[in-house]
Amino acid sequence: MKALLALLMIIAASAVFCAEPVATYLARGGGNIYLMEGGDCQVAPATIEGKDCAVAQDSGKEYNCMYFAIDPRVISKIEPEGSFVIEYCLTQGSFVQLSVQINSARENYSSAGSAQYIKGGWNRAVVNYEDFIPAGKMNLDASFRLSTRPGLAVSRVDIYNEKLEPEDQDGAIDAYFEAMNFTNQRDAGVRYVYGIGVYDLIDVNTGKLFKKMGVTSVENYVTWRSVENNGKDDWDWSLWDKNLDIIKKSGLKWSPAIMHSPAYTIPDWYAESDEFVPNTCLEHNTAGKTASLWTPGFRTWTERFIKAFAERYADTGLIESLIPGIQGDFGEAIYTVQGNDVIYNLIGGPYHNHIGYWCNDPYALESFQKFAEGKYKDTDKLNRVWGTSFDSFEAVRFPFYSEADVNAYIDRMQTDPSCRRYYLDFVWWYRNCMTEYADWWLGMLRKYFPETPIYLCTGGHTDPRLGANFAEECRVAAKNKAGVRITNEGSDYVDNFVHTRQVSSAGKYYGAYYGYEPAGPEDEVGIVARIYNSTASGCDHLHDYQSNPTQTEARIIQQQKHIGYLFKGEAVVPIALWYPNTDNDIRDNGANRFMNAIMPIRCYFDFDYLDDSMPEALENYKVLVITHCTVLETEHARKIAEFA
Repeated sequence: MKALLALLMIIAASAVFCAEPVATYLARGGGNIYLMEGGDCQVAPATIEGKDCAVAQDSGKEYNCMYFAIDPRVISKIEPEGSFVIEYCLTQGSFVQLSVQINSARENYSSAGSAQYIKGGWNRAVVNYEDFIPAGKMNLDASFRLSTRPGLAVSRVDIYNEKLEPEDQDGAIDAYFEAMNFTNQRDAGVRYVYGIGVYDLIDVNTGKLFKKMGVTSVENYVTWRSVENNGKDDWDWSLWDKNLDIIKKSGLKWSPAIMHSPAYTIPDWYAESDEFVPNTCLEHNTAGKTASLWTPGFRTWTERFIKAFAERYADTGLIESLIPGIQGDFGEAIYTVQGNDVIYNLIGGPYHNHIGYWCNDPYALESFQKFAEGKYKDTDKLNRVWGTSFDSFEAVRFPFYSEADVNAYIDRMQTDPSCRRYYLDFVWWYRNCMTEYADWWLGMLRKYFPETPIYLCTGGHTDPRLGANFAEECRVAAKNKAGVRITNEGSDYVDNFVHTRQVSSAGKYYGAYYGYEPAGPEDEVGIVARIYNSTASGCDHLHDYQSNPTQTEARIIQQQKHIGYLFKGEAVVPIALWYPNTDNDIRDNGANRFMNAIMPIRCYFDFDYLDDSMPEALENYKVLVITHCTVLETEHARKIAEFA
């Protein structure tokens, strides 16, 4: 290890900085930048090799950061473009990724860039930034922060009003991988994608690190708002032009999520227009800020955006795959569930948002009425089946209009089967609207990108309030020569398996390709569990968030130790487990309870899911397991009886 540390000294202390810094943090005190402690910023004073410094401690939170506030008397002197120069050393481990986030006009935590450095005494990192507007809008009233890990010691941070030249780190990264015996040998058949944030950009050195780790492309969110917020037809693609230039220099490809519907993706001028119809929940009759799925004319705006994106980037040769951002909170083919501070900060703070039924607008009701008329033809038949008394299809209403009504209806269905069909029809309509919308999106996107792999992103589980039927989404993906990526993994293999296997089962049956994405953080065990689940399920696409495998050196080591097992497997699975959509739908939290109940089964054998939207797939299996299911549709019970 001593030889390694000597080998990997990469930044010369003699780097020349011609200009004077406009602001400075000094650990010994006396500067005009101040380190703010608390929350996820925990530090301890130290003296290392004669330098006073602050050493990052474990905050006990998901991330470890150093927050910095700037003296108001010098803020006006700081230009929007410039450089941070960070004097640091490592007291633990051999490697660190040093990321800087800033206040900007676009968001409160905007990525300025990052650098990877290896242990070897005191070093200097140069991170260039654009659009820095110090405003104290981070935690602890800070204007910028370093995302670090425990053991990073910082003695000084300077801000310069000019862009300085960062050191080329190719040699350092190569030397580190060689010294650690990382081989990065894996099958090229799986697209391995790192998500880097909404509007965050990597720097070239980070991109080269990712490529060295086996990554094939990076993903960020190309939102309608990010390119046309200044006014209709006032397009500005500069952010994404810069992004693509960095990606190209890194030797990577791009897998953009093209976002057009969630709250933070909509330009102000459209959101303020009479055309905008916000999603509104049945539970509270309160509007959110996402576009209603049933908004008249919204698809015209969507295709206009996609056409403009395609005209600019389709022929670059740098797009590996596309992720259509059609609804949800993060573009998934589900209804909104809950956001987080990342997206809230993009649009001025939290808005009404929760898991629920987001169809309380006149256009959605009209769609439901047409569905009812199409299925039942006359109101007498509808009223007999639903137990209602509507005198016309124009008088048809949703089964409930408050949170209390929803809960009461679920309770009633447990003992009164006569009310179930009304609810089950409503749920079928609600899901089918999302499936049809996904079908339209995929077909439209395929017009502009005829050969590019497209992954419809879906998430969660099949709780009816989410509105996803995973098997049906796989069916329409296959119809459009596309795939599905499900985003609900964590660090536990069995939990990952039961939540992702619906997509791989239906994907195999219908002929859609598929991949997996984590729902959030994962640990060292999770890195391995996710690689195994991907390969064992036959995925050709694995997504991760960049911080998961790079947050600590131990995670990089774990990722490199197992990355060779990431390939497209061809599993033989003779056993199917019946996924009881109908039974789950009529139970409170039925889908989640079912998933928890069947986890132990995976300890005994592998299985695919078979749900009530694809009973004809029974012929592909030798064994069918039915458990935790007491209610079936008659036609499905007969199909199962024939199989038996």
